[in-house]
Amino acid sequence: MKNARTFCGIIALLLLFPFTVKPQEVKVTVDLQSPSAEISPLIYGQFIEHLGRCISGGIYEAGSSLSDSNGFRTDVLEKVKRLSPPLLRYPGGTFAKIYHHNTPLRVVLNN
Repeated sequence: MKNARTFCGIIALLLLFPFTVKPQEVKVTVDLQSPSAEISPLIYGQFIEHLGRCISGGIYEAGSSLSDSNGFRTDVLEKVKRLSPPLLRYPGGTFAKIYHHNTPLRVVLNN
């Protein structure tokens, strides 16, 4: 009961004496001549997911005449190399939430 009265008292004070925030001018200066830290190029990597035929039948297609001995499509890999991504992540993005690491391995082993 005491806590409830204290809480109500605080609310009453806040309603009687409303806080006002006045706009303030803010200045930001960027000195391009003196960088303070280096940004890793690895943060600009791309991720690949199961978007249509992105993985199975896209980058990976075992047994295809377009694939190397590991099942990776050489035509797709050449195009990816031309993009020069610093990093490729799989799984990535929202797909990482539903990715089960055993599934692709089972598919490969069963083939």
